[in-house]
Amino acid sequence: IVYAISLSDYHILWSYEMTDKDFDRVNSILLYDGNLFLAADYGCVYCLNSANGKLNWKTKITDVDHPLNLFCEGCIVKNYFVIPCWSNGYLYYFDINTGKIKGKYYVPVFGGRRHCYVEDEYVYITTGSYITRLRLKEK
Repeated sequence: IVYAISLSDYHILWSYEMTDKDFDRVNSILLYDGNLFLAADYGCVYCLNSANGKLNWKTKITDVDHPLNLFCEGCIVKNYFVIPCWSNGYLYYFDINTGKIKGKYYVPVFGGRRHCYVEDEYVYITTGSYITRLRLKEK
């Protein structure tokens, strides 16, 4: 269950229950422009309204190789939510309004946790001792 909690008095503002049977944990969470983007370790990406917890969209990646530890830190590039994937070595990007997968790039896995940084429409991804620079394009 995802909770939004008031820091002033610690009461629960809203909650959203992820009901998928394979759910274990959320590996990435990002707040952007009134939306909360979540990537769960079984291959689903969610977008919730941050004000009320209502589901905007949910997208399942169907070609992941391993059901656990799929995602790491996500980022926003232009109108895309970008997530690097641990198990199959791809970086996926989703339309932030619809959740449609707009593309993917293969990023070799060299160990270590992946992190994203965005600058001038480029995504920089660290994977161990390597840095990959990508420019996203439509399918």
